[in-house]
Amino acid sequence: MKKMLFILALLMVALLSAQNSPIVLTSPNGGEVWQIGISYPITWGQLNLTGSVSLQLVGANSTQGMLIAQNIPVSASVYNWTIPPNIAPSGNYRIRISVGENAGYSFSDYSDAPFSIVSNDPPPSQFIRVISPNGGENWETGSTNMINWVSAGLEGEVRITLVQANGIQDIEIATNVPIQSGSLSWTIPATIPLGSGYKVHIMWLSILTVYFGDLSDGTFSITDSSPPPPAGLTIVTPNGGETWETGTTQAITWSAANIYGNVALHLFNGLNIAPVLQISSHTPAVAGVFNWLIPRNLVTSDQYYIRISTVASNGMMFSDYSDAPFSIVADNPPPPLEITVLSPNGGETFVKGTTHTITWTDNSPNASPMPPRVNIWLIRVHNGNRTRIPIARNIFSTGSYDWLVPRRILPGTRYFILIHRTGVPAIRDISDAPFSIVGQTITLSASPNPTKGSTSITVEASTGSTVEIDIYNIKGQKVRNLKHDMPLDGKMSLIWDGRDAKGQRVHSGIYFIRLNAGGEISTHKLIMLKN
Repeated sequence: MKKMLFILALLMVALLSAQNSPIVLTSPNGGEVWQIGISYPITWGQLNLTGSVSLQLVGANSTQGMLIAQNIPVSASVYNWTIPPNIAPSGNYRIRISVGENAGYSFSDYSDAPFSIVSNDPPPSQFIRVISPNGGENWETGSTNMINWVSAGLEGEVRITLVQANGIQDIEIATNVPIQSGSLSWTIPATIPLGSGYKVHIMWLSILTVYFGDLSDGTFSITDSSPPPPAGLTIVTPNGGETWETGTTQAITWSAANIYGNVALHLFNGLNIAPVLQISSHTPAVAGVFNWLIPRNLVTSDQYYIRISTVASNGMMFSDYSDAPFSIVADNPPPPLEITVLSPNGGETFVKGTTHTITWTDNSPNASPMPPRVNIWLIRVHNGNRTRIPIARNIFSTGSYDWLVPRRILPGTRYFILIHRTGVPAIRDISDAPFSIVGQTITLSASPNPTKGSTSITVEASTGSTVEIDIYNIKGQKVRNLKHDMPLDGKMSLIWDGRDAKGQRVHSGIYFIRLNAGGEISTHKLIMLKN
């Protein structure tokens, strides 16, 4: 017994030494799910400490602490905490333990990873909950981080994706991950776009299209792991030789390395010390562009330069000039910029899950430095209300866009397409009259049902698509594939002889006919009787 106690003491010393602290929080330490109104033990280990400890509930970023208890003897090593009803449910909590000794030293430790506090409602029998990242984290490209989750009542595999809060970005991280593992080690690729609005989505994979999943409660950031470049400003355009006309809008562009705040833009004529014109005084340096409407009363010249300048927070001034002069000449007033929606322009019918081409005309010039870009919106008018749904943002104005109509769109007869210039919403057009969006009509039947042997399966679809027909047993296991990627336009019948993929007659019981028609899923129950 003495030898065992000595070994345990050595292990505790090693653990506390690795933490560089004589006190270590051991529970909750990440991944636990605690319920409001229930008592749970907060435990810790310590090495040769005296005095008392205080316990706080904090967010995942170790801020906004709420006092749980204080003046607890450090030697107790446990405090049973009954979670009060005023705690907001979240999966983003940690516990902080701190101790102050008479000698004036203080030590503390936190939960290694977030844990969850849930409401006192009876927990669902089946669920998935993302534990981390759950909001506020900052992960760098090239670094390896743990994605953690908890689940109950589910078996099989999950698909993990990275999404942005606006729902546009959807990047696959991993598929076919065992749900019971509860974690995945992810090395962030350098190709991931940097940003601060990311969440992780974990979804349980089900052949019967039943959904269980969860998103991070809050957003986290993905940043660049490479060292920042030296601070500096560089004019990109105009940089010598350009010819700009008065009355036109031209893009002054620059690169800003490790400089924040606002920049000033001035126009110089030749080598004059004083600028001819202050173009802008409060443009964000990180914008990298300023669209300048050149005044029509500006004197024409072939010796113009642009200067960009700013004063950094440390008092240092950064500036740059065009490398060579450019010209400003008198203009002829251009025709008004116009966008015209061609289709859908009224009376068309789009089917959900199918691709339709949106077309328009745009008389804007396609020349450099920046081709025009547009945003495309779907407008739904229903009961006097207008709803605007994004289709495509900041795309080149090529005059056409192939749109796969999402299946989540509600059917309706008063839809319009709105197209407007990115950054210039006044240049816009909308369908002249409404068009319709309808769902694909699919029917699936089997006869005879129940059956003792063969049965005839009939499929009807309102629009052309490819179909796949499979037979599943009541356990969700595929018994047989009857058709795969078969074109269907109208009605089709086929016979199932009651045999599985190996040619053996199936047992009596309940089976499901599963139809996938262009992404539209339908199922039909079939009862097989003893022969």
